[in-house]
Amino acid sequence: MNSDCLACSIAAKQIKMDTLYEDDTVIAVLDTKGANIGQMLLFPKRHVPIIEQLSAEEWKRMGIVGNALSVALFEALAPKGTNMFVANGVAAGQTVAHVMMYIIPRQEKDDVGLTWNGKALSEQQLSSVELKIKESMEEKKEDLPKPPPIRQLPTDSVSLIQKQLFRRP
Repeated sequence: MNSDCLACSIAAKQIKMDTLYEDDTVIAVLDTKGANIGQMLLFPKRHVPIIEQLSAEEWKRMGIVGNALSVALFEALAPKGTNMFVANGVAAGQTVAHVMMYIIPRQEKDDVGLTWNGKALSEQQLSSVELKIKESMEEKKEDLPKPPPIRQLPTDSVSLIQKQLFRRP
């Protein structure tokens, strides 16, 4: 824990927040200044400034709990969608030096701006970036755990998934 860190102070209960979920690894609180009512902050209890310093287990736990919190949002507040993102680094908008997943309930035309104008890249730029990233990933490949086998969905599940994209629980 870092005593100068807002997230660590929340996890240590030194700052009172409405805790929505907590286990040994992560904690989720209601954001008092969220983009929309019901916005949550999910973060590891251990002080971790950026994603690259998270263990695979912590990142997996954040994904599992983040998914459950998103489902709970749909059931409790009936939003039309959710945004789940991590601002990783100051240039990405990170304002607290602690990994934090924002889970934002969304409504149509809610005035929350999370869009950008795409930048067209030349073929040369695409090739250069692709090569650099592939080379960097090649060095990391051996350290990655083997993925679990992919479970094939029955064909009727595809239409169910499409319906869920526009669901209103």
